[in-house]
Amino acid sequence: VLQNCDSRKLVLNYNVKNFNATNAHAAQTPIAFYANTTLIGQSTTINDIPIDGFENGTITLNVPNSIAANFILKLSVDDLGTGLGAVTELIENNNTFEVPISLKFSPKFNPLPDLITCNLGATSGVFDFSNYSILVKTQLTDVVSFYESQNDADFEINPILNTTNFNISTSPKTIFVKIKNAFCSTTTSFNLVTKNCPPTVYNFITIASASNNSFFIEGLKDIFINFTLRIYNRWGRLLWIGNNNKPNWNGEADFGNFATNTKASDGTYFYVLELNDADYPNPITGYLYFADR
Repeated sequence: VLQNCDSRKLVLNYNVKNFNATNAHAAQTPIAFYANTTLIGQSTTINDIPIDGFENGTITLNVPNSIAANFILKLSVDDLGTGLGAVTELIENNNTFEVPISLKFSPKFNPLPDLITCNLGATSGVFDFSNYSILVKTQLTDVVSFYESQNDADFEINPILNTTNFNISTSPKTIFVKIKNAFCSTTTSFNLVTKNCPPTVYNFITIASASNNSFFIEGLKDIFINFTLRIYNRWGRLLWIGNNNKPNWNGEADFGNFATNTKASDGTYFYVLELNDADYPNPITGYLYFADR
């Protein structure tokens, strides 16, 4: 029996034997094919079959949707499709053959949601989709694998092995998922997407410290690429303006009446950060403390 995945069409190669006989088996003897008790096909022998001889045949059978995926296929020789024959034989109970059939269907799966994480810069990000191998399955025995392209999934090459700490350089990125059962396979996909998360401000600068010698805002550079940062002294005078292409503020004043690269004095300063991002329409404001020691 030949069959393709997700098809109810069977191509059956069979033979009719004339064993334990006293005469040749006549040509044009009817043959009936049943799925359980439902008639699904008919044929006839072509030639007279001599004693102890046989004849091969091929038929394509379409199994109705009303028949379950697992059924008994029965071949009945000298059967008009009613269970009755036209040829009188010495032995009438050796004209049938039964074989169990399981139709092959691709595994069903659960749709997977897109994964979203914070943009680490230039839309890069790190993702954990290790639990998706369980979430996608409807049958625990199915086998799941992940790929970066449809072609890789089709040919099962270059699978993604690290699903707990998967890095992407640009977003969005589509991940292809292959689900296999004992006979068939299917693919689905989901997207990895980065978003601009709120930045974190570290508001203490000490020039003497190599690890904290500039005004650092985590999650800002190369993420909110159109940001503008303004630094003011306690009297509201503008000292410095920064953007994505400018180094972090290290206490030097270079705006207004201040001489370029003039070092600010120790004390409290204020900042206004405009992200120029549709998700963050309001400026972020606060204070920072600068110590040149």
